[in-house]
Amino acid sequence: VIISIEPTKLDVAPGEETKYLNTRLIQKENQHGIRPVYMFEEEGSTVDWDPCAGPGAMACPYPGTRVRYYNEMSGEKHAHVLEVDGVF
Repeated sequence: VIISIEPTKLDVAPGEETKYLNTRLIQKENQHGIRPVYMFEEEGSTVDWDPCAGPGAMACPYPGTRVRYYNEMSGEKHAHVLEVDGVF
C-alpha cells in the first residue's frame, strides 16, 4: 500500500498549486491479506467523477474536486488507484 500526496492537477491560479493536494491510495494486486478498495463500482471498473460539473452538480468550493479510480502498473505489478484531487 502506497499513499502519494502531490500538488493538485486541477486548473488553479499560478502559485496556488501547492495549496491544494492530489492524494492517491495505490494498492498492488495479489498482496496476501490485503483486498483493494473499490469505489462506486466493482473490480476492474474505471471511474472519473467531477461532482462539481454538469447538470445537478454539487456546490463545491474553489478549485473543485475530482475523484478517480483506475488501474496502473506500480513497478512490475498491477495496482488499483483511488485518487482525490482538490477540496472534498
